[in-house]
Amino acid sequence: MAKAPLEKSRHLQISLNELEVFLEVAKTQSIRETARRFHSEPGQISRLIKRLEFKVGKRLIERSPSGVALTQEGTSAVDTAISIIRQADEFAALARDEKTEHKRFYGIGSTSFLSARLLAPVAGKQNDFRLRLLDVAPNQMIPYALKGAFDLALHMGALDWPRSWQAQEIGVIKWQLFARKGTKLPQRCSVQTIKAHTFVLPIYWTNEGLVEGDDQCPLRPNQRKQGIATSTAEAALGVLKSSDHVAFLPEILARDSVQSGEIVPIQVKEWKPVTKPLILAVRSDAVPNRLFNELAAQLSSAL
Repeated sequence: MAKAPLEKSRHLQISLNELEVFLEVAKTQSIRETARRFHSEPGQISRLIKRLEFKVGKRLIERSPSGVALTQEGTSAVDTAISIIRQADEFAALARDEKTEHKRFYGIGSTSFLSARLLAPVAGKQNDFRLRLLDVAPNQMIPYALKGAFDLALHMGALDWPRSWQAQEIGVIKWQLFARKGTKLPQRCSVQTIKAHTFVLPIYWTNEGLVEGDDQCPLRPNQRKQGIATSTAEAALGVLKSSDHVAFLPEILARDSVQSGEIVPIQVKEWKPVTKPLILAVRSDAVPNRLFNELAAQLSSAL
């Protein structure tokens, strides 16, 4: 039996969020995957799509046990949705008053050591705009951004940002094992030697409670001798200086302490160099391209 057409309401407005979710469903062909990317529940995504279908008066997707597929109307709607979102971004850029840009504060979310070592020095040199530096756990970056907590984000490794955000790699962060000055560890040793040493381990507090962090160390947490745990790399550096712990830290954080002789790098023969791309992401409808490009260039030169 043919499905009855949906009744169209002329009085219901379609939001950009509904269009972004629809485009993500069209891209992934999965309600569940779209829910994961938007940090939502599959039921909420399904209800949003049904609400959008009601508003346009057309069935946009067909559901099946294997996933979802676009209907003919849904395929046509994709180009329209992309065009609307692009025009909305362009309109937002035009609507900003260039004369007052320098008065606006732009929030930027990042982990604590990136805020302290990269963002803080750059933020202090700005004349045209001001930054609010917000420390955010890596796994909370996108959920907080979608709630409007900040307009830019500085993070390591790729994140699955929604279409309203754009991201650009601006450099590389290198990681290294470190120990305090006077350590009995040789500056080049084996994994077995390192396993006998106590590590500073990363933890984070999220909505789900206390979770284990990722410090990029090649040795998994369950293979290490566990010591003090902390939620910031800055705190881990402090523990390192005053104990016999070792810690796997970003070189940009440890640089000053190495130069002053407080800590020393430890080379592990079996480990390959660990690097992570540094990404600057921006909500393109909120931040002028000029400011984004300027900040990207300043951060890149500070690495």
